[in-house]
Amino acid sequence: VIIHTRYPIWFDYFEGDGTKTEFTLTKGADVIHDAATTSPIRCFVDGVATAVTVDALGVATISPAPSDGALIVIQSEYEL
Repeated sequence: VIIHTRYPIWFDYFEGDGTKTEFTLTKGADVIHDAATTSPIRCFVDGVATAVTVDALGVATISPAPSDGALIVIQSEYEL
């Protein structure tokens, strides 16, 4: 799902290993992480919408850890 926004959208792709829960987003601290109603961060694990939190440094946390080999896609917006 792609949404219209005033900020550029970025997709990060990761692979689960069954233990890792933290993933560093490419855009790091430039990710807009604190305005969920206007700048959502979406996470999908093997195509299923999954809850994610992102800290001020752009580290995404997914709990529980995605299974080994799972495709993780995180859609975020970032400031130029």
